[in-house]
Amino acid sequence: MTIEKALNTIKINQKYHVNGDVGKIPYDFFSSHFYLLYNQKAKEENKTYEIIEELKKLNKEDIEKIFSSTDLRVESEDSLFEVITLLGEDFYFLFDFLEVQYLSVENMKQLIENINNYEIPFHSKLWSSLCRRLCLNCSSSSNPRQKTPIQCNDGVLRYIYDKTNRNVIYLI
Repeated sequence: MTIEKALNTIKINQKYHVNGDVGKIPYDFFSSHFYLLYNQKAKEENKTYEIIEELKKLNKEDIEKIFSSTDLRVESEDSLFEVITLLGEDFYFLFDFLEVQYLSVENMKQLIENINNYEIPFHSKLWSSLCRRLCLNCSSSSNPRQKTPIQCNDGVLRYIYDKTNRNVIYLI
């Protein structure tokens, strides 16, 4: 499945009112591959902006399912902020799903400016995230939602063996 196919499936599910575990699959896939919106290939092929335009066509509940998923994986919190900003002020309610302690200083300033200019209400999620940012020790910047590549310098099979303590042949 690709992000584009997941989006199309969400639209079909929306049209035919598909719910439950089956209906949840495309949201989880999109969330867990959200970081692909801002990878180099997507930028080069202008896919990022195409997908953002498609996201704008979804209803707010569907977009909220993507952003609120525990499976959400982002290139960085800054990229998530930029997606919300590109979606436009009608989608600023999605700021509730930002972990602002991981925003760059520049985007933090822009968020504050947006809050002032657009009178964004402080929901408890956004306020909690802002409080975490205010209490943050500036030296720590590890974001658990950020996708991190695995290190398998000794090869994939060795990596799997080290992680599972089992011979890979027995796992197949």
